[in-house]
Amino acid sequence: MPPSRAAALEVLRLVLDGGADVQDALSRVLDGVSLSSADAGLATELAYGYLRYGGRMAAVVRSLLAAPRKTPPGLLRILELAAFELLRLTRVPAYATLDWAVARARKRYGAAIAKVANGVLRNIDRMSDELSDVSWYNKRFKDKDEALAVWYAAPVWLVRLWTAAYGPERARAYLAASLETPPLGLRVNRIRPGARELADDLAARDGLVARDGYGLAVAPGALARDELAGLVADGAVSRQSLASQQALSALEPEAWPLPVWDACCGRGGKTAHLLERSVPVLAASDVHGPRLAGLPGELRRLGLDAEAVRPAIFRGAADATALRRAPGTVLLDAPCSGLGVLSRRPDAKWRRTEAQIADLVTTQRALLLAAHDAARPGGLVAYITCTLNPAENEEQVRFLLGARPGAVLEREWSTPPSSPLREFFYVAAVRVASGA
Repeated sequence: MPPSRAAALEVLRLVLDGGADVQDALSRVLDGVSLSSADAGLATELAYGYLRYGGRMAAVVRSLLAAPRKTPPGLLRILELAAFELLRLTRVPAYATLDWAVARARKRYGAAIAKVANGVLRNIDRMSDELSDVSWYNKRFKDKDEALAVWYAAPVWLVRLWTAAYGPERARAYLAASLETPPLGLRVNRIRPGARELADDLAARDGLVARDGYGLAVAPGALARDELAGLVADGAVSRQSLASQQALSALEPEAWPLPVWDACCGRGGKTAHLLERSVPVLAASDVHGPRLAGLPGELRRLGLDAEAVRPAIFRGAADATALRRAPGTVLLDAPCSGLGVLSRRPDAKWRRTEAQIADLVTTQRALLLAAHDAARPGGLVAYITCTLNPAENEEQVRFLLGARPGAVLEREWSTPPSSPLREFFYVAAVRVASGA
């Protein structure tokens, strides 16, 4: 069993069977084995690629099995991962894919099953051109939504949600973006000497996808791994999605009432971004202690004043009782379904359910009300999500405006559907009534 395939299968087991986060699972698996950089790269590509395209691969494999419902789940995963290699990783020779997959099937399920696996995979290889064309899926699946769901490897409920919310053309654009590898996002630390020159130098390299001031998006592999690691360790650069940076910029933080409370800060990426832009942050809080624990060290890495920000683990994500004074702006990077960043987090589309999203909507409403009530009169609530779902975005802001008379929507923005960044954010700025 090639180590790259064994690692990929273990990552998928942890994610799909154990509910682990894909990046956490990948780090855990790669830290536990000794792989060459090439094998680690292939394992990463296989794990993420399967999570992006697995729904389509499952349909292909099942169409070629005589009794798919009786086929062991472990064998289905082997065949589906091998199908991904055959149909999407054209640089991998077909014989190499068949060799490991059939050998794995033989070892786990016996010679008779291995023969079936060999036949299925040879058929997939023979039909590769046909299976890479949407018309095959449209003919096989008569329900339009089901055909789209299989082709774009997404749950049917997600296809229907986006089609109803955004129309067929825009929904297809979002679905297509979810299948692509997103660019690497970089944030050049503007407080460091030579920051502008560094940003210009990085932007001049091959592989630039987009630039927005000190933020860049570059193609994966555009920077050598050692160079990127050195820039990050030195505090000159941080890894942060350019789409996320643009979302914060759309809220015009330099004009916010001060000070700022980053109420759901996670690991503190936006806190650091604000401080680099000379926007004071009074406190950064999160309900997840392990996420927050690294914030002081992250600020020191960037040369920022770690003592100026009060990291606090609150009992509730909107608990403002520990603040020294009422904030002028509450930044609420709310927990959401993550449907806007499926290109980076493809596991979310298989782990999320409509019931979970309904629970998130309830949580977001509570957070919005608490954020509004924590801000001083005339202050601001800056709301951010990384999802594509009106119930978590526009409808939540309308809820807040209805629940708090006198609150005013000052700004609303979302990542354009045509963005080359393949990640989509929503933001809104709501002014708290001066008499609140």
